[in-house]
Amino acid sequence: MVDASLSLIKKSRKSFENPYAHLDGEGGFDGIANSPDYLLATSNEISKSRALLQDPYAYLDEHGDFSALSAQPKVELAESLHSKLPSTDALFGGAIKINGLKQPLKSATELHKEIWLRRDQIWGNNIPNDPVDLLDPEVALSLIGYQFELCETLGQYPGGRVEVAGMIDSQSKTVCVSRQFPRHVRRFTTAHELGHALLHETGRLHRDRALDGGSVARDKVEREADKFACYFLMPERLVKSRFTENFNCELFTINEQTSFALNQSDLGGFYRKFADCHALARALAAADRFDGKQIKSLADQFGVSIEAMAIRLEELNLLDC
Repeated sequence: MVDASLSLIKKSRKSFENPYAHLDGEGGFDGIANSPDYLLATSNEISKSRALLQDPYAYLDEHGDFSALSAQPKVELAESLHSKLPSTDALFGGAIKINGLKQPLKSATELHKEIWLRRDQIWGNNIPNDPVDLLDPEVALSLIGYQFELCETLGQYPGGRVEVAGMIDSQSKTVCVSRQFPRHVRRFTTAHELGHALLHETGRLHRDRALDGGSVARDKVEREADKFACYFLMPERLVKSRFTENFNCELFTINEQTSFALNQSDLGGFYRKFADCHALARALAAADRFDGKQIKSLADQFGVSIEAMAIRLEELNLLDC
């Protein structure tokens, strides 16, 4: 046990860059240094935390001793990011800059790269197994220096008939989204506000209606934010890959085989039902069964509405109709 403790003390001293750490006033080890749990924390967790903070002296007090934070057996700086996002300044040393400003696709692609490169810093040992789960607009907002808040309500537009779904304040760098809407609407609305943060000068308290990625008449600024949300939440390569996994093809063609696989035994009726390509896109976006197998629908996989996914499938030319 003594040898193990000495080994841990050496590791801790190395992490602190202090060869005299853990010595008391009489040349012996201090009480804290005799705790195996504490030594494990200092030799492993604190060194990892310092790397995240880019500060080799973090957790030392003014006397060269450990701060109160370091006395915890396990230091998890990036724990539970979804429930409590750490400040960008603390975790990354400042907000990142995205070079694709004013270009929705380029901005979304740059942000994807930053999230991937920083995944260890963001999630620590809890990196999501599914790449889709990395496409979190709340995480992305934190990366660019914005705070995210989920509010019970954001009020209503004049007239009291339409609930405000999302709001961005570029001066205070805050995005708020209302709980009054389904999860997929909140997700797309958050990504839409993220698009505003990257692409536009929104001023104070820019308010948005509920958004699910559907095609509606909107001005240029709102369309750009919608496009960004689409590109961010549904990246081309990932959507195509999941499409192929679900339907065993890279281009969906209507024929007897695919008709049967979609549980449409009457080919003539299948043609009539899906004569409109968008109707077929909606069916594929929502499909939770294909060729006799249970599948997770593309809309559910990406956490978006059926309409948003259908539009994306058409944009990517995945349907031969």
